[in-house]
Formats: sequence, structure tokens, C-alpha cells
Amino acid sequence: LDEEGNPIKHAPTACTAEQQLRAARFLEFDLRDSIVIAKNNQTKSSTETKTARIERLTGELAALMAVLPERLPDAELERILTDITMAVFVERPHESSAKLIGVVLNRLRTDHFGKYDGRKARDVVKHLVDSLVGG
Repeated sequence: LDEEGNPIKHAPTACTAEQQLRAARFLEFDLRDSIVIAKNNQTKSSTETKTARIERLTGELAALMAVLPERLPDAELERILTDITMAVFVERPHESSAKLIGVVLNRLRTDHFGKYDGRKARDVVKHLVDSLVGG
């Protein structure tokens, strides 16, 4: 607030395409979680019926998904991760599991940002690295 108690207005900052995509993916996960909560009747909204809330959230999710890049199919993501993991392991055979996982995920992000589920990718890479290093 300024001296008079008014909100200070900042000039809008430009977001990179990567930041915009990241924000949209967070919104996607939030909408999916909100739909699950609404379906489990855990909503506290008294102004909206359960069915109306689910329909509204589902519509918002559909609109968002229409403008986001299509996700890689699971099999394709696993193939890409296997290729990257093997290449990184050959380049860095003495690295720790954590370091290998980080390098693999960074390479995936460089070439396929926003086109995969990060949690799923991490789980697949962790499994691959553990099988290679015996973790």
C-alpha cells in the first residue's frame, strides 16, 4: 500500500511461453483435483449444486485442454525416457542416482516441455535408474 493506503499498481510483467504453459498445467491439475473433490461431495459451495459444479469444472478443464499441447502417450514417454536414461548412464556411469535422475529430467524438459506429466516421468526415470545402478 502507498502512503494513502491504496494498493500499489505494478506494471504488468511479461511472462515467457514456458511460464505461461507451467501456469496452465498447474491450473489443469487444480481443476482435476477440484472435480474429484466435487464428485466426492467435499465441496463447501452452497451457491452451486454438486452437478452444476462438476459440469462447470469439467467445461473449464475441456476449454483449457483444447489450447494446451497434446501430451505424449505413456508408451512414447517411456521410450523417450529409456533412450535418454541409457545415454546419460553411458555418459556418466559413476553419478549418483539422484544426479542421473535430474540430468535425465532436464533433458526431457528441454525437448518436450509441457508435453508430459512430470510426476509420471519422474517415477519412470527413478525406476529405470534404480534398475541400472541397483538402487
